Amino acid sequence: MSFLQKSVRSVLVLSFFVSMGCASHQIKSLDEFQPTNLQKSKFAPTAEALERGKSKVVVFPFANNGNFVAEEADLGVSLAGALEAVLTESKTVEIVDRNVAKKLQDEIKLAEMNQTGAYEGPVVADYAISGSISNASFTHKFFEATRNVDKKGRVTVTAPSFRYTANVEGTIKVYEIPSMKVVQVFKISDNKGRSEETRSSQNYAERDDDLVRGAGRDAVNSIKAELKNRLAPQAYVIGKKIKDSTAILKVNLGEEKGAKPGDKCEIFTVTESVNQLTGATETETRKLCDGVITNHITPVSSWVMVSAEESKDVKLGDQVKVVYSKSAFEYMKDAGSVMNTLIAK
Repeated sequence: MSFLQKSVRSVLVLSFFVSMGCASHQIKSLDEFQPTNLQKSKFAPTAEALERGKSKVVVFPFANNGNFVAEEADLGVSLAGALEAVLTESKTVEIVDRNVAKKLQDEIKLAEMNQTGAYEGPVVADYAISGSISNASFTHKFFEATRNVDKKGRVTVTAPSFRYTANVEGTIKVYEIPSMKVVQVFKISDNKGRSEETRSSQNYAERDDDLVRGAGRDAVNSIKAELKNRLAPQAYVIGKKIKDSTAILKVNLGEEKGAKPGDKCEIFTVTESVNQLTGATETETRKLCDGVITNHITPVSSWVMVSAEESKDVKLGDQVKVVYSKSAFEYMKDAGSVMNTLIAK
């Protein structure tokens, strides 16, 4: 079995199990569950935190770093647009127009050079994203015509062709505002290919800006799940119901912040302890259980299904975070990128 066949089979198996699990979050009626009182967490959010909307994010054009292929394709601007598209699609953040954050962009450049400092201008965003392109290339490979005859005598002829491949690599940094602290660094890398029949081994395209930009978009999309996890809105437990071995938690996370039925969640609690060595009081965030958003969801809240046993220590005001993962289609695209790399060699 070929690599591609194995990849396709793996994706199909993954898709099957995903579809099998889709019904597990369905609830006929909330009335089947009995309300239960929750102890309030000492670290429960303020009313202001509960009402807070989506995180505001500004995305700046990536630095082309003098790379000829990147500059010809205007890749830095294209990657910023692709990143904005990913975040807009997720509905988990609010995109800030970069034109109103010029001072912030200058401060980020200074912070990257000095590795110090905090932003002191108007706070127009909670996070700023900046990127840098480390490599962008466009290559071609010539394939001779082929003629094959199968066991039944059938002839298959393949015309001579060129295989074009664009590769893009870079780094994305997420800055927390106003501290200017880098909270996450992503390495991105991907490729995109196409084939074209030809009459001559000398008749090839010297550039394909659309293919380069396409490779850049695929590189950004390859970290979509991780990026959404970093910028996912903070939510909190505001209620609980139980039925037999199943519990459902009401959380202040709904469709307006990008939540959907079937989304996986993690529930965390904050605990306090005394350091025996220093005597200082310390806090620790500890995961309690996993959950999934049910079909009972509104624009501002939803019910999350969890195990009653695992959720016995959940308190009012404990933290809830949606966990995003790659889709079966995205795994298929990853397999395609590997094939492009093998063909280019």
